[in-house]
Amino acid sequence: MTTLYETIGLYAVALWLLFRLLRIGVSDILALCGAAIIVALVSLVALDVPLMLMAMFAPFGAVLPALAIQNFTTQFGGYRSTDYHLAEVLGALAVYVLYLCAALGVFAFDPYRFGYQPVMGSVIILVLLAYSLWRGHVFLAVALIVGQAAWAFDIGSTNAFDHMTHVILVPVLCVVALQKLFGLWRRSGATQIR
Repeated sequence: MTTLYETIGLYAVALWLLFRLLRIGVSDILALCGAAIIVALVSLVALDVPLMLMAMFAPFGAVLPALAIQNFTTQFGGYRSTDYHLAEVLGALAVYVLYLCAALGVFAFDPYRFGYQPVMGSVIILVLLAYSLWRGHVFLAVALIVGQAAWAFDIGSTNAFDHMTHVILVPVLCVVALQKLFGLWRRSGATQIR
């Protein structure tokens, strides 16, 4: 079951990242088709590439697939969710990069160890859950609940943070921040033209 979930997570995240990158220059439907073609070609031509990516990046946790699904349902399914503000994206990027640096030993403080502790891990997840519900980020809230349940039932990693975060969040947050900045720049240019 875990292998199936990780495979679905890999393809959802790969498709989503390519879609987000391609939609900077083309329409959403062309970006989705282009991303699907690239993912399919890579999978067919080099069968070991998905396996290598899964070996390097698994476990994907619950947040990345949930964000991918949220983005696709918003773009193509008509679902309207609360948009992430640029400040939220930049704040999450800064906090997560600092977290990764600390977990890799750059700082003397290691927050990753709190993910092994039931009380601290649960408190951190509950704070994130409360924030996501307050802001109306339903998919993120559901992902946090699913990740917490997987951690509580010892499915996959024994660290709570492995179920919630992933290193791929760094490029995802960078792409989203650039798109938001590009959108702000476009809107400010359009208002100056009028």
